[in-house]
Amino acid sequence: MGQIGKPAAAETEHREAIVIQKELVKKCPTVAEFRFELAASHGQLADLLQAIGPLKDAEIEYHTAIDILKQLVADYPANPEYQHDLGCIYNSLSLMLLRLDRPRDALKAIRESLTLSRALAANFPAVPKYRERLANHLNTLAQLLGQSGQAKEAETALRDALAIDRQLAADFPDVIEYQHDLAVAYSNLGILLKVSGRLKEAEPAYREALSRYEMLAAKFPNVPHYEMELAGTMGNFARLHLVRKEFDAARKLVEQALPHNRAVLKVYPNHPSYQDGYAKNLKTLAAALLELADHGAAAGVADLIEQAPGATPADVYTAGALLGCCVPLAEKDDQLAPDKRKEVAENVFGTRHESAPARGRKRLRRLGAIQEGLEPRLVARPRGFSETVGRP
Repeated sequence: MGQIGKPAAAETEHREAIVIQKELVKKCPTVAEFRFELAASHGQLADLLQAIGPLKDAEIEYHTAIDILKQLVADYPANPEYQHDLGCIYNSLSLMLLRLDRPRDALKAIRESLTLSRALAANFPAVPKYRERLANHLNTLAQLLGQSGQAKEAETALRDALAIDRQLAADFPDVIEYQHDLAVAYSNLGILLKVSGRLKEAEPAYREALSRYEMLAAKFPNVPHYEMELAGTMGNFARLHLVRKEFDAARKLVEQALPHNRAVLKVYPNHPSYQDGYAKNLKTLAAALLELADHGAAAGVADLIEQAPGATPADVYTAGALLGCCVPLAEKDDQLAPDKRKEVAENVFGTRHESAPARGRKRLRRLGAIQEGLEPRLVARPRGFSETVGRP
């Protein structure tokens, strides 16, 4: 694609390619490669539209690619690549349907994908990418089941994916994608176990994920996503410590995460998911500091939240809530003389609070406002159609 970073131009290129390829298919309907290339272009356009919208248009393109590939599978049942690519399209479609809040349709699509990927992995065990795709599709199934409240079934799918990922990482230690997939699998398992209340079991899963993300971030310092995923996993682990009331451990872990957040934001300050990860870790640190009654440090975090790249009105509200929570802590701080307590509470926190009425005074002392939105979800492992063509 010649217009990287220019979505509108990229969309135009794909649509122009589709017009040309349709003509080729019309003139040479028996040439399977032309039909496949047409399906690939529809799939790649769908991936692009899933990223930039509108999603309804992306759905149309996915279904067009599916129709072409289903016919290729019927016409050439001995060619496993057509089955493989059809499974990948179904996987991408299921993730998009989940975003459209159509979980039933999403589950139907991913089950179609799994039918294909299970058969390929069983029939071609020596082809690693078929096993990798099966693990990827199982991860998507786990994501869908988890968001539908089917935690037990989601765990089964995740553990099946994890077993495949673990074997692939062992068989091909130099294939970085497999090492990364294994890190994601452990992280997702930790998230699911935490959400299910199985806190003790979640810890080793998080530790396994951390060790792999640390390796990836150290080995590939120029891949920002690895460093942000490391920071995100540290934040998730810190939130596990919060639930277990291990507040100092939570503070220490998220303090280790924040330099990774800042390093990547320094290079990519406008990246929405990087901004969101930084904000979540700041809020996690704030929650730990409040539980530790460190009102001075917590007030400093309020400034960081409000000044963070991409701070939203909700973040400004959170900063105000944090300051409000600091007031009673300062008033009861035995380390301060009585007159100093009053000065800190009224002149520092109180003044700043009164100057920001829009921050939601009536709820300032609610710690829940600070922790709102911090619960993680399972991470998708999408392999867009454009990533599957020609991959080993």
